[in-house]
Amino acid sequence: MPGITLNTIQVFDMTLTALADSGKAPLSPDLQGEMAQCPKAVEAALSQLYKVESLCQEFSGHMEKALGDTSYPSPTYIKTNTGSIAKSSDKLSRLAEKLHDMVGHFTIE
Repeated sequence: MPGITLNTIQVFDMTLTALADSGKAPLSPDLQGEMAQCPKAVEAALSQLYKVESLCQEFSGHMEKALGDTSYPSPTYIKTNTGSIAKSSDKLSRLAEKLHDMVGHFTIE
């Protein structure tokens, strides 16, 4: 379980970075699998990307500590904040879909 969770955190982080700055993002949880070359985000998406990235950095720190130390008191934090990350990510996904429809396509590599 810890390996899967840490992998998911890494995939999510790589995707956020690729979307914000332009770069490769995994298309599945397999970090050795197919990647998409993402264009640099337009200004309309950057603020939401940075919001999600900030939430995720704090959240992943708690997750990593909890996975390494079973006495770490983070389950309450994790349960409380999972929803806000999901909502922010969903908002970002909807914005990305609209921008994609207006601007163009990602390159699959």
